[in-house]
Amino acid sequence: MENENKPLKAFVCCFDDDKAYEEKLQALLGEENIVLGSKFKDADTKDVKAFMKSLREGELKDTNVTIVLIGENTWKRKLIDLEVLASMQDDPAKKRNGIIGLILPSRPDYQKGHFYRYTIPQRVYDNYPNGYVKIYNWKEDAGFVKRIMAKSVERKDMLVPNLDRAPYSKNKAPTAKKWDK
Repeated sequence: MENENKPLKAFVCCFDDDKAYEEKLQALLGEENIVLGSKFKDADTKDVKAFMKSLREGELKDTNVTIVLIGENTWKRKLIDLEVLASMQDDPAKKRNGIIGLILPSRPDYQKGHFYRYTIPQRVYDNYPNGYVKIYNWKEDAGFVKRIMAKSVERKDMLVPNLDRAPYSKNKAPTAKKWDK
């Protein structure tokens, strides 16, 4: 069983276009506190069950928070949907992670006081209204990121994530402007 008093350690979901922010986050929090998800490729997700099991037993194993870096195209990626889904699952071997979304400066709704929901990863948005996921604007402030990580860990066992949505079967079209209801 997972030790609930363990230090904060984040798994980071990131679209290739937003790699620079992943690197900035790693520099802010330190390499020892981050597990990068971007090393995976679409081909790794062909067998969804095997991918999810491998992810939960490997990269997610020692993490307690998942940070989704939300750029303009993040919502289109099957890989990110699966990483978020695996992070929200709970079983005796690995408790679920808290989830944080960070709106990146590359998005037109960055620091606008609201975000355009149809370009937030669907599974992330599904869990925003119930409070399981919190979404913030990107800040290059280690103290801020650590505080929201700690709050996410506190919240994760008090709320039940919505896992109703079927996993993406493929990436959304590169030309897609938003997801459908």
